Amino acid sequence: MYTRPQYGFAYVASPYSSPDPHTREMRYTYAAKYTAERIAAGECVYSPIVHNHHLAKTFSLRGDFEFWRNFDLSMLACAYELRILRIDGWGKSVGIAEERQFAVDRGIRVVYVCPPPVRPSPPSSSSPSSFPRHEKRTQNR
Repeated sequence: MYTRPQYGFAYVASPYSSPDPHTREMRYTYAAKYTAERIAAGECVYSPIVHNHHLAKTFSLRGDFEFWRNFDLSMLACAYELRILRIDGWGKSVGIAEERQFAVDRGIRVVYVCPPPVRPSPPSSSSPSSFPRHEKRTQNR
């Protein structure tokens, strides 16, 4: 049986890169919603998309994994778990594939999180909704 460490954090991987700004915004919203809900539930989670989306938009930083690789992998190296948010584009994401291999190579636990197939409400919405706990756990190696 797996017991989550008392300290540390889970790294939340999700797709982001897209030539379509609406797609990037929706992917950010999914990641932000999941991250906020897990924090509200008392978990310590870190999402590079949530952390860096505003920085990229405000300061015209690139939004591709190549640009963020060192930053993202440095954070993932400190995580006790990698959670892959299975939203549109996750299976084609170069960043997620590399983050997953990085985690497996280092013995970091990998978990796939399946949100419901509904459009998330904007972060400013007053109507609460949450992702159910549909997680498929995988073993490393």
